[in-house]
Amino acid sequence: MVAAKAYQRPNSRVASSKHAIKTRIALIGSERKIPKAEIVRAQTTSHYEIMKFCTKYGISFDWILFGDLTGLLRTVCRIYPPGAPTDGRAA
Repeated sequence: MVAAKAYQRPNSRVASSKHAIKTRIALIGSERKIPKAEIVRAQTTSHYEIMKFCTKYGISFDWILFGDLTGLLRTVCRIYPPGAPTDGRAA
């Protein structure tokens, strides 16, 4: 048995499962207060609907589909650029 390297994703099939994709869409949707109808439409797991959702709300396609954390970081950095306050106060 070969030992897994720390930087390898545990199981890419699990990360890109329909359940995982729907969960990530629901999480980002509730965080950004996206209308429920749009969340449900994106959760159909049709790549076209997911692409429209990601494009409209500036979400990383890599993070939604594959659980890629660098994609999540890109998504967050679009909302909170480095050096910007994250607590709602003006700079």
